Amino acid sequence: MEPVIAMSRFVALLLGVMLFTGASWADAALHSSASTLSTVAGTISDALGRPLAKVDVRVQTSNGAIVARMKSDNRGHFSFTAPAGVYAILAHKTGFKPATAIVSPAEKKQRVEISLEALQPLTLEMTTRQLNRQRNDLSPETGGSVYRFTSKNIEELPAGQNTSLRDVLTQAPGVTQDGFENGGFHVRGVDGQVQYRINGVMLPDLNSTVAPVFNPRFAHSIALLDGTLPAQFGYRTAGVIDIHTKSGCTNGGSEVSVYGGQRATYQPSFELGGCKNGWDYYLTGQYLQDDLGVQPPTKGPRANHDLTQQGQGFAYLSRFLNPTTRVTLMTGLAVGYFQIPTNDNLCGSSRLRVFRTIHLQP
Repeated sequence: MEPVIAMSRFVALLLGVMLFTGASWADAALHSSASTLSTVAGTISDALGRPLAKVDVRVQTSNGAIVARMKSDNRGHFSFTAPAGVYAILAHKTGFKPATAIVSPAEKKQRVEISLEALQPLTLEMTTRQLNRQRNDLSPETGGSVYRFTSKNIEELPAGQNTSLRDVLTQAPGVTQDGFENGGFHVRGVDGQVQYRINGVMLPDLNSTVAPVFNPRFAHSIALLDGTLPAQFGYRTAGVIDIHTKSGCTNGGSEVSVYGGQRATYQPSFELGGCKNGWDYYLTGQYLQDDLGVQPPTKGPRANHDLTQQGQGFAYLSRFLNPTTRVTLMTGLAVGYFQIPTNDNLCGSSRLRVFRTIHLQP
């Protein structure tokens, strides 16, 4: 009996050793297999870099077998885990062209970015921004110095968009107000010799020391170029005022406002813009009335016979022929009436009428 018991104990010990060895080998194999897995994470966006949600994502091997399916989250993210190999990531979403990315997971984590191209232009606003950027690149801001004022900078001034163009420009170094209470200003001590450009189009001679022709209400940005200017800017080289206008697609909506104060100042204004069916339109206008139009010959805050009435208007209209082509019309009007102030000890009075019209062809 004793040899039989000894043999049974030996067999049990041998089986235990085999089971322990097998479990250890299986655990090592499983650990080795897990160590070869790699995580691939990615982001799916449109051509403008905005994340796309709910994009169908498929992961295929080199022989076409699908190993994973998923959808991108609200931030355009997706991820999957797979062993080393070559995989194709196929992304598909309605309204966009399908896209494919090839990855070879070899590290623990790998990132991939996929961009989907829209079948149609994303929005007229985005098309407008793209064409504006390309148009502005044709008129480089080349000068000794460039001082830029955005529409936000103008709104932060005490009078906001009711600020005159002269008062906006005098915020820049080297620009001073005329010695008289008129609409004139000097750039680096030079009177006049200033060139105006709207969206890169050079305007005729608009140097007026009495009636302001522009107001900054329609400006998306205003840049003052001065210093040593190249020949492309012509003879008006004291400074170049480059105005980029608002448009209905980027600055749509409507607004009516009234601004007023002392010296009988009364200034109503409006803005109207929109973007629909390929049309981009923006209109603005304002009217100003006060009793301090020009510098009076008398002292004191109140002048005699110095009423002024001024108005400026601007219209921008464009039509998109296709995503890369548009036709644009810009037109404007400026009218000013000024009384010539008199001295209390003198008889008679006079009236000055100033009229300016701006019309730009497409």
